[in-house]
Formats: sequence, structure tokens, C-alpha cells
Amino acid sequence: CPVCKGSGLRPEALKVTFAGRTIADYATMPLANLADTLRPTASRTGAAAAYESTQSGELTEVATMIAADLVARLQILIDLGLGYLTLSRRTPTVSPGELQRLRLATQLRAGLFGVLYVLDEPSAGLHPADAEPLLDVLDRLRRAGNFLFVGGHGMDVVRPAHWVVD
Repeated sequence: CPVCKGSGLRPEALKVTFAGRTIADYATMPLANLADTLRPTASRTGAAAAYESTQSGELTEVATMIAADLVARLQILIDLGLGYLTLSRRTPTVSPGELQRLRLATQLRAGLFGVLYVLDEPSAGLHPADAEPLLDVLDRLRRAGNFLFVGGHGMDVVRPAHWVVD
């Protein structure tokens, strides 16, 4: 390769990795596993300053900040019961319930208040044991000063509502 010839490096030496994995490895990893992999870097204290090097920069302050932000974003998705998804998952293969929860995660990160959210069966496709984290997220939206209009058949989703319309 042209870059390698001038540097004396072999092409495999130019492969970018983080914690021993490539971006392709991370793209096929379930989001919950990705968060677990990034968590040690995200929680690092006393990180080094960024530097120019062919060595991994995962011990730098920049890597720590990026990993912390990614873990926070991933945790919302995990809390919504989407930890099994991968970054390589194609959008057309996502179910309507999954898509609704992905949009909900985006809204939760936006930090808006005074917004009316209309959700149709947000727990659709979720195992009953996975509904609790979803309810926690809905409660966080409500406590942030938003209004929720939730259509659903499951009493677990309906019970915490301020009003129930039949």
C-alpha cells in the first residue's frame, strides 16, 4: 500500500483497534456487550493527554470522554430493552416496536421538557421481565416535565399513568 511503503510499516500494522478490537468487531457486537467493553475506559480516572502515535490512544483523556458518552447513550438503549441489537443491524429489519423505542432513546437524550409523547404499545415485543426498564425510562420522561399518552393493553404499562382512558 502507498502509505506503508513510505513508513516501513506492514498494512496490518495500520489496522486501527480499540481494546484489541476493530470497528468491524464493534459493529457486530450486541449493544450490551459493546457498553461492557467500553465501560472500563469510560470510568478511567487520571487519563493521559492525547498524543500522536501509532500506538493505541485508549488510555487518553479523549478516549475516556468519548467512551463515557457512548456508554451513556448505549445504556439508554439497554434500559429500553434493545441491548441485543447491533450497530450493523439494517433499519428495514427493525420491528415497529424496536423503532419506537429507538426514537424514544433519542428523545430522552435530547433533554426536552413540555413535550407530548404519543406512544403506541411501547412494550410490544418485550418480554414482561424487560418491561420494567422501559417503565423507568417513561417515568424519567414524565419527571422531566413531559406528557405521555400511551396506548397499550398491558396493565404494567397503564397502571403508572396519571389518567386512564378506556
